[in-house]
Amino acid sequence: MIKHDYIENSVVDGELLLFRTLWNNSDDNMFIVRLNADGEFISEASNRSLEQTFGLEMNQIDGLNLKDILDEATFETVSSRYEECIRLRKPITYDESVIIDGENERFWNTTILPVIDERNGTCKIFGISREVTKLHDAQKELSHLNKTLENKVQLRTEELSVALEHVRKLSQMDKLTGLLPTNNKH
Repeated sequence: MIKHDYIENSVVDGELLLFRTLWNNSDDNMFIVRLNADGEFISEASNRSLEQTFGLEMNQIDGLNLKDILDEATFETVSSRYEECIRLRKPITYDESVIIDGENERFWNTTILPVIDERNGTCKIFGISREVTKLHDAQKELSHLNKTLENKVQLRTEELSVALEHVRKLSQMDKLTGLLPTNNKH
């Protein structure tokens, strides 16, 4: 029995070490939000990357109600996603955008998953967001280039149609007189 407890504790400690390493070194934003007894979402922890992204001090938002740190529209969107994740009891992935510095919109691909401990009745959301602003901008630029190319192809097609009609007329022209044949049939 003692050996089994030791092995189980070693696995838990090893998993915790892996998680802490990821948490402390990832460039992706990570966060943990707790659902309290009143049904409110409380920021429990955020990693260094998230704090840097939003210009926060270490642990600045830990313990705060999301309702108090997000604008109303953002809170409604976020809380409905968290509620759905908990209700479904499975991860949810979605794209989102945020204007951080008051000017530039930035884009993230976010996955949230419920962490429900039936033994003590706690419910948390673990989330990880990867910034995809560069990818979004590249897709936008590619779309613009695609539209430009489509316009050029359409213009060239029209030019070729005109040239083809001119060639068709030239091919019917009498070489000696330069006149088009008449359609008079005797």
